[in-house]
Amino acid sequence: MGESSRAALLGNFFGTVSLRAIVIGSPFIALAMRRTPLARVPAAIFVGLIALNAVLVPVRHNEFAWGALNRGAESSFEPFFSTPAFTRGATYRLLRVADGKVGMYEMIKHGGRLDSEFFPESIDRRSWPDTEEYAQFLRKRRVDYVVIFDNYDQRYHTNEHELVELLVSAGGASGYCAARVERGEGYTAYRVGVCEPV
Repeated sequence: MGESSRAALLGNFFGTVSLRAIVIGSPFIALAMRRTPLARVPAAIFVGLIALNAVLVPVRHNEFAWGALNRGAESSFEPFFSTPAFTRGATYRLLRVADGKVGMYEMIKHGGRLDSEFFPESIDRRSWPDTEEYAQFLRKRRVDYVVIFDNYDQRYHTNEHELVELLVSAGGASGYCAARVERGEGYTAYRVGVCEPV
């Protein structure tokens, strides 16, 4: 959370509290409504609560969660863990969307480490001004590998993929190197770190 702006923290706090306050307030609202004609129509209340759920889906951005009712388990990243690009105990920056963070769970289950928590603020989805600042970010998080999925680029439009590719092509001009180690189904894995002396 230390990497998030005050505005992002306050926005997330009040957004979360206001929506969850409905759960806390519901019994008190029900007590207040007990003496109204609506109290005699429990089916209407039930339908109203279901409708409220549907209305709040876009507000809460939980379309993915509702989709779980019709979605099978996501396992397309599973083959990665049997490739040479996976090293138990190494730290991975995993940049993926629309998998319910299953890839992150799988990474931990197979003995990998993550450079972030599961919260978007901790993942730190953004662009950097240049490869030097990006390399400093990776050093600070002790990242060994960056795995970027194609859908991440399409969703967030950051320059992170471009910066990793610049580190690959620069050949360590900034003292920090990257190398493509795996191209899988919809993703590219890079080994990153301080350049080895020649």
